[in-house]
Amino acid sequence: MVGIVGVECGRCGEKCTDPVIGSRCRTCTNEYNRENYAKNREQRCKQIRERDPEARWAYNIGRWYGLSAEEYYSMLEDQNDCCAICGSSSPGNRRIKKFPIDHIAGTKIVRGLLCSQCNQMIGLAKHDIEVLRHAIAYLERTS
Repeated sequence: MVGIVGVECGRCGEKCTDPVIGSRCRTCTNEYNRENYAKNREQRCKQIRERDPEARWAYNIGRWYGLSAEEYYSMLEDQNDCCAICGSSSPGNRRIKKFPIDHIAGTKIVRGLLCSQCNQMIGLAKHDIEVLRHAIAYLERTS
């Protein structure tokens, strides 16, 4: 919308040199938008959460991992609908509905789909094969 220059702002009452948008000058409009954004943040977040969660999930895995929903489900089928490490058919607790995507840290290179416990194990080992080898040796020695 194109504003009109030299009109009195309906909020601050000053004649503005920048275009008036609606009944407010640009400065008052920006201030109003910031206040409104902060005031209604929780309501907007709730509206976003209530939208189609599957579509939001598909958008996010595309953005984060460069993976489409079809590729995810194909990968899951190739893994027989289970974790690539432990073979669990459950992705995690009740809150986790889909298997987490394991990827090489700092890249979008996807390695596989893991249950939340195996995904955490890899993360806690800092994605370091030597740490995992030491953990295996420890378990073998002490079992």
